[in-house]
Amino acid sequence: MNQEEKGLNPEYIRNWIINLSKSAAKAQPILRQIAESFKYFVKNAPENLILLSKYGWYIDPDLTPIEILTLGKYLKNGEQAKVDQSLSSYFKENLASIWNNLSKNNPGRQELFNQASYCFDKKIYSATIVLLLTQVDGICYDRTKKLFFKNNQKLTKKHIYRPEFEESIREGAKGLLELTLSPFLGSTTINDNWNNNADWPVRLNRHEIIHGIDIHFGNEINALKIISLTCYIDDITMKIE
Repeated sequence: MNQEEKGLNPEYIRNWIINLSKSAAKAQPILRQIAESFKYFVKNAPENLILLSKYGWYIDPDLTPIEILTLGKYLKNGEQAKVDQSLSSYFKENLASIWNNLSKNNPGRQELFNQASYCFDKKIYSATIVLLLTQVDGICYDRTKKLFFKNNQKLTKKHIYRPEFEESIREGAKGLLELTLSPFLGSTTINDNWNNNADWPVRLNRHEIIHGIDIHFGNEINALKIISLTCYIDDITMKIE
């Protein structure tokens, strides 16, 4: 029987429908599990992203939902060293592509990222950190005309402290992009008033660094955390352009 005859044969059509139904039935539990896993991630991701930001880390978009939830679980269990080791390794292994993407996405800032990369390679971590902190604000301003390290003045009057740029991003955010804004729904380690440092589990505060209060910030792990922040800001602001 050729293909044309098969297509017109009632028995062939009936068997095809039966087989299709069986395949669909077999797939139902898998599809249900995928849907439940996604629902679980959407529900729990904001809490984990906020927790990671309290320790100075921001998630690369290539990390999987399972990795994000696992890292959050480590922190809840008091296993900060595991998170630092995991994310330090991840960002160091991907540094070449990170610098390349930052330069490609922000061509006017390429030389500055080249300098940040050079300083990191030479272990001049304090220079990398200070340089990238300025670029976080710059990237935000290029795409939203708002800054990261400045509170939204409209909300400050209500004693709500959020980065100024967050409002512009939220207006264009849909779906999973909304989840990525979770760390910016309030102050966190990097952008809080330095008088509140005791409220956070690590000391990595932009204002203390830029104003010369903290003189011990220049180490590899802090540099990698600021690299993670720079990538995070670059990624979410790119998605709403």
